[in-house]
Amino acid sequence: LQLGCPGGSADGTLHAMRPVHALASLSLRPGAAGAAWQMISAGPLGDLEPAHQQRLQDIMAALAGWAEAGEPPIKALLPLGEGPAPALLMKAGRQGGHGVIVSAAALAERDGRAERLLPLLPSAGSTADFAHTPLPVPPLLPPLPVQPDWPDIGIAWRDMALIVPQASDVLPALVTVLARMQPPEQACRILGWATTAMLPAAGGFDPLAACPLLVLGPGRARPPGLPHQIVTLRPSGEPPIAATAPPSHAAWRALRTVAGTAVPDWSFVMANDSAPELLQRLAADLPQSRNGLLAALLLHDARHAAMLLSAWLVDDGAAGVDETLIDSVPATAFLDGLDTLRIPAPALRPLPLARLAALVAALPGHPAGQGPLASDLAARLAELQPDHPALPAIVARRLNAMAGHDLERLATAPVVRALARTHPALALKLTSGAIARPAGSLQALAASLAAVQLAATTR
Repeated sequence: LQLGCPGGSADGTLHAMRPVHALASLSLRPGAAGAAWQMISAGPLGDLEPAHQQRLQDIMAALAGWAEAGEPPIKALLPLGEGPAPALLMKAGRQGGHGVIVSAAALAERDGRAERLLPLLPSAGSTADFAHTPLPVPPLLPPLPVQPDWPDIGIAWRDMALIVPQASDVLPALVTVLARMQPPEQACRILGWATTAMLPAAGGFDPLAACPLLVLGPGRARPPGLPHQIVTLRPSGEPPIAATAPPSHAAWRALRTVAGTAVPDWSFVMANDSAPELLQRLAADLPQSRNGLLAALLLHDARHAAMLLSAWLVDDGAAGVDETLIDSVPATAFLDGLDTLRIPAPALRPLPLARLAALVAALPGHPAGQGPLASDLAARLAELQPDHPALPAIVARRLNAMAGHDLERLATAPVVRALARTHPALALKLTSGAIARPAGSLQALAASLAAVQLAATTR
C-alpha cells in the first residue's frame, strides 16, 4: 500500500479525498471452543458491502483456528475484498484483540501506510473499552521509525516471508520493508500483511493469498508448502536483496520517460511480458512515428531502443525505419536487444551483411557470444558470406559451451558446407551431434545429410 495505488496516481500525486476523522473500531473475542470469534463494533459496519461483511465473518472463523495453534500475539492487515480497501487492521492474541476498519479514504490520508495506525490500537491482551466509540484519528500521525541502511528486499515483486531473530525485530522489520518498497506503481500489490503464517483459510478468506508479506519472529511456525520466498534477516541487520524487477519494468520505464503519459500506467500483467514484446505492444499505440520514437530512445537508452528495434525486425522487418537510424544503434546495444528475444533468427534475416558483420565483430567478449544468438548469427552469416573469417571461431566457441537443445540452431546445412572448405574437422565435430540426435526438424535432417556427404568426401 503506497503512492501510486488507488487513491493516488502512478507518479505519486494523491487525489483529493474527504478528510477522515474516525474509523469503525472492533473488539475481537473468542467464542466457544472451535467456534468463530465474535465482534463488538462501534462505527458504521453496516456501510460495508455484503461481500466485505462476509469476509469479516470468515476472518473471525480463521482467528478461531489460529488461536488453537498457541502462537504469541499477532498484528495483521487483512483486506476485506480483492481491491485495496477496506481492510481490517488488528492486534490479536489467543484471548482476543482489537481492530479498525481502514477505508480507502483513510489509507489515502496516510499515504497508503496503514501500519501508521498501529499505535492507536490497544495491545492484544488489553481489556480497554475500545469498541464503545469509533476510533478518533489525529490529523497527523508521525511515521514509525525506519531502520537505516536496509536495502529494498524486493517485496513489490515477490511474496515473501521475512524471518527475524527476535520478537522485538518484528515491527521495525515490517515498517521498514513497507516503507522501502519500490517501485511505487508495483508496490500497491501489497494489500495485506501479517506477523503469522498460521492463519487458516476459512470460507472465501485465503490468508496466504491476501498477505504477500509475512514477518515472522521466533517461535512462529510455517505451514508446509508456504508459497512465499523465505528471506532471513542477517545478524548485521541488513536483509539481502531477494527479488528483482522483471526486465519488462525497466523497458516500460524507458518508454514512459521518452513518451510521457501517452504510455499507459504500469499494470501487474505487464510483468509477464518480455521486454521487447512489451515495448512493441506499447509503442504500437503511441502517436510518435517509429523513427521519432526510436531516435528518442536512442538518446535516452540505447539498449531498450535496440530491444524495440529487434521486436520490429521480427514483426515486419522494421518497416518504415530509416536505414541510417538503424546504423546508429551501437553494435553492443544491438546485441543486448537481440539477445532478449526468445528466437533471435527472424530479427537477423532482414539485416544486410554489413550490419551482421558489425554484430559479429562485437560478439567476442559479449554475453551473447555464449548463447543462442551466437548460433543464429553464425547460421545467417554462413548463408550470406560462407567464407567470413569469424565463422569458424564462433562455431568453436559455441561447441565448447553449447547445451544440447541449441545444436540444431548451429548445425545447419549452410554452416556445415561453409566449414567444410577450410575446417573439415570442425564441421565433422559439429554435425556428429546432429547425426546422433533424432531428426526433430527438417533443418536437423538437412544438417545430418550434409554431414554424411561431407564425411564421404573427406575420407
